[in-house]
Amino acid sequence: MRHLGALVVILLAQACNSASPDTGGDDVGPDAAVAGDSAQPDGPQVGTVDVIVAGWPAPTYAPALFADVPVVFFKPDGTVGSVVRTDASGRASATIERGSLVAAINGANRADVQVDAAVANPGDTLRFGPDVGSSAVVGQLHVSWPARVVTGYTVYYTVVTPCGGMETTSTAATITLDQGCAPGPFDVVVTSRRSSQETTGIMSRRAVQPGANVTVNLADNAATWNIGGFTNIAVTNVPSGASAGCSAVQRLGTMGINGTSSSAFMGSCSMRLLPGSETTWDVDAAYSLDADPRFAVEVRQTSPHDTIAPVDFMDALPMISSLAYAPTTRELTWASAQP
Repeated sequence: MRHLGALVVILLAQACNSASPDTGGDDVGPDAAVAGDSAQPDGPQVGTVDVIVAGWPAPTYAPALFADVPVVFFKPDGTVGSVVRTDASGRASATIERGSLVAAINGANRADVQVDAAVANPGDTLRFGPDVGSSAVVGQLHVSWPARVVTGYTVYYTVVTPCGGMETTSTAATITLDQGCAPGPFDVVVTSRRSSQETTGIMSRRAVQPGANVTVNLADNAATWNIGGFTNIAVTNVPSGASAGCSAVQRLGTMGINGTSSSAFMGSCSMRLLPGSETTWDVDAAYSLDADPRFAVEVRQTSPHDTIAPVDFMDALPMISSLAYAPTTRELTWASAQP
């Protein structure tokens, strides 16, 4: 199986204002894996190319294959040859000519539009998104936790593991473990929120050993809920008249466990960041000019949970203010200005 490099283009059709983690997601995730060289001259001029599309879907954010994603197969002259939607296994195939552009459109079903693309030749297999491991079942995880009481409200719990998770109002859940997601020790996280409020509480267990029947009781040793408060994250060097906002994803290792967002006000974003000594936060801050959401400057930084550094837009590349594509030459041109 050959994998080609991918170019990822984000077109901000509208501001993304989701309280769920974006790993990918976020937001879909990383570019296609790279191996081989599609520029080599040898090989058939016409043949089949295969595409596999995967990502980190909410609410569990475990790697999964994406069905019903439109994949556009262009001809070398830039015109559209065919459009095929991925099947239940995340795959789409078509007949192409050498040097054709292949693009998967909005694989994560984001509020903005994400295009993952690569130049392909007959016989190539393009993989967009994370690797999805073997689905062979190795056991069951039975996890329980103490109830959290918020008088007058229903409390919702979200279970997060590398093998997926769920939201529930009960205090126990069962998750299927498979070889791909639990080949070795893994982490279990449960977060909590009251109805009509974002996530505020967290409990976790590290390095759980997989097995046929695994039991994790987060109430062991009289453990209690860790409750997060608000943290002000400084946002500096925002141009006058620009509207800015922040979003953040909390991670335990590489696993996204919580997300939050906020508008910037008076030079900072006030965000509820959960406690967790071994967690990190990916904080994104973005602004747009002239109320045009198609173009925005975005800065991402990763910080330990207890030392969130200010976000400085002087670290950003210049804003793209216009964008044009010429199908005959397949050239992308743009104009930009300093932020």
